[in-house]
Amino acid sequence: MIGVNDAGATRYFGNRWTIDLVGLNHAEIAHDTMQPLALLNSLDYIAVFPALMQGSVLLEGFEPLAQFTLPLEEYTVCHCPGQTTKIVAGRKR
Repeated sequence: MIGVNDAGATRYFGNRWTIDLVGLNHAEIAHDTMQPLALLNSLDYIAVFPALMQGSVLLEGFEPLAQFTLPLEEYTVCHCPGQTTKIVAGRKR
């Protein structure tokens, strides 16, 4: 299971059981009846924007496996400086 903070393309192309930690594809998170960290022990991987996860305990249990960066001027979704670098990390064993 992989936890993401944007279930769009990662979920579509990832071919994995994917939970959007913001709640896009998980009603309990979206409606605040479950906290995203309640799923933390179920996650094998995460694919997140680390700038948006600063201060969260989420990153502590995972080790980076890959990092992807896109120049801000080429990021077409929005002017979002915190969303130009994404990491994929696996659970620390």
